[in-house]
Amino acid sequence: MDKLIVCVETAVWYEEDQQDAGLRFIKECGFDAIDYNFGRLYRDTLDVQNLTSFYDKTLEELYDFFAPLKKALEENKVEMAQSHGLFPVGYVDDPARTAYGIEVTEKHIALCAYLGCPAIVIHGTSAPNITKEEERAFNLDMYRRLMPAAKKYGVKVCLENLLNLYDCDPYAGTCSNADEACWFLDTLNKEAGEEAFGFCFDVGHAVLTGANLYQYLKTLGKRLTVLHIQDNDGASDGHMLPFTQLERRGQRLRIDWEMFIKGLREIGYEGPINFEGARGIRVLPEELRADGLRYLSAVGRYFKRRVEQ
Repeated sequence: MDKLIVCVETAVWYEEDQQDAGLRFIKECGFDAIDYNFGRLYRDTLDVQNLTSFYDKTLEELYDFFAPLKKALEENKVEMAQSHGLFPVGYVDDPARTAYGIEVTEKHIALCAYLGCPAIVIHGTSAPNITKEEERAFNLDMYRRLMPAAKKYGVKVCLENLLNLYDCDPYAGTCSNADEACWFLDTLNKEAGEEAFGFCFDVGHAVLTGANLYQYLKTLGKRLTVLHIQDNDGASDGHMLPFTQLERRGQRLRIDWEMFIKGLREIGYEGPINFEGARGIRVLPEELRADGLRYLSAVGRYFKRRVEQ
């Protein structure tokens, strides 16, 4: 993979039955790579009561299903630079559903290897009425159960700084604190005996949980693997386009993008410049969505130039 390739999530523009056209389109819009969402097929087919879904197929059957995507990626010279698994995988009060989520995620990890994708983002789990220590123990166990698949297939499982959806104030979720993120990664990688786990830094989540972008990135250092770049108003997880959200009085940008760029530059980040701005594209009239995507890729090239300076 080239350094600092410009990447976009498979939302709004991507359809499973139009893979070649979608990848050709995204290439024309200026992107080098995609962040593929394995969770979409899961959500659309999941029977919660019986714990069945599209991913109950054997690996061989899944490889056959994803073969056209593999071919389209190769022919359009688009990389699958990162991916998103289920969210959440684990349920504190439902061991059976957690076990099923892990089983499906192991298949996603295998599919990443098949499709040439080096990293998959797997959310940690928060829940009401449990302590931080209980949350940490639950998530550590969940990631440990994914460790054999990560090592077998050579795909890095990435944690992410999250919001706590059960508590509106102060929003802090698993790994919203950089020290906690480093503890998870260092603990898991020491047990794995290799760097089987990495980190996805979500810019919008960091803003909502009150993190300092520069300090968080500096603390992560080389542990940072991939990015979710999105803008928001500081009150909700907007997933809007960068440089579009202002402070309440409208005098300055809500996110300090200069500190974000500085942090990436100083830690020597070389991963994908990946955007999660689907809602910012979706609100545009359909005939303007391609222009919105071109704007995103232009921002990606801007970030790339600035980080490489």
